[in-house]
Amino acid sequence: MPLLKLAILGAGNVAESYIRQIRRLRESGIEVELAALCGRTARPAKTLADRFDIPWHGTDMQAVLGHGEIDAVIILTPMQLHAAHARAALLAGKHVFSEKTLAGTASEGHELAALARSRNLCIAAAPFTTLSPTFQDAHRRINGGEIGTPHACRAFYGWHGPDWSSWFHEQGAGTLRDLGVYALTTLTGLLGPVRTVFALGSMSGEATDITHISLGFANGCTGTLTAGYGIQKYRASGIEIYGSTGTLQFMGQDWDPKGIELWTNDEGCWRQFEADGSWPWTDGLRDFAISIIAQRPPEMQLSLSLHVLEIIDKALASRASGRAVFVESSFDPLTVSAQADRSELHLKHNPLTFT
Repeated sequence: MPLLKLAILGAGNVAESYIRQIRRLRESGIEVELAALCGRTARPAKTLADRFDIPWHGTDMQAVLGHGEIDAVIILTPMQLHAAHARAALLAGKHVFSEKTLAGTASEGHELAALARSRNLCIAAAPFTTLSPTFQDAHRRINGGEIGTPHACRAFYGWHGPDWSSWFHEQGAGTLRDLGVYALTTLTGLLGPVRTVFALGSMSGEATDITHISLGFANGCTGTLTAGYGIQKYRASGIEIYGSTGTLQFMGQDWDPKGIELWTNDEGCWRQFEADGSWPWTDGLRDFAISIIAQRPPEMQLSLSLHVLEIIDKALASRASGRAVFVESSFDPLTVSAQADRSELHLKHNPLTFT
């Protein structure tokens, strides 16, 4: 397979996780190479480049985009810059992988998707919760009827909040784009498109920014999502789906799932199905790289990412107006891989511990 040369834009707190993921991809036989790292300031980029032996580092984004050997760009800059950086990369002829969110609005996201199509380039955006084995196990069980007909769902994700950079709290970012995007990706991946949104919020400066969303799905299911900064601790499943004959919930958060717990009326008890701990939240980069090398569409549908962007847009509009808002976009139902063999799960260690 041809060597896929990558460049990272952004040397902040998630850059090391992606650098390590590129290393894992190479070790697994996927022909990728990190050729350049561009930071907003020189010191963090140099520190990472020296540590991981990256051939080029600096602060000149145009030098990276103008480099003829760079095939694809990984965008890890503050999310308010994602759309502009993705557009510049596409115009320079580079495939684009963006951390969440791809753009500040669904309209911007659709413009980027159209630009990528017009230039025959791949574009993908985090989060990639639908790629996890836990999500795919849940998807198979729900669509296989194990909990009957889903009729309600609940999602929760919050924490004290980031204090290392102010951009998280500024216009174009916020808790729905930073936190709520995970659960919205997972819930729509499991249950299908959302049709109506109603949102309420509470704010107290930067320390507290909490949004509660009511979701009406096209299939008749209803749900709630709470996402916010200013939540100190909680003890609850991140995702829970209620069906006519059972309940399925994620253990832990959907971006770092520990497995699922399942109640069915037939069994009359809770059962646990633990994950093996080997799935990284950076797995979307594997899907992205293989799709370019193999010249096939990514498993993670861009249309789903764009649908979630519209839900966020409409939730923010609802929060401002106090009224329910209709969601127009849609996406094709997801397909998942075959069930993995779980018979020797107790014999497996967590390989990520040793990278």
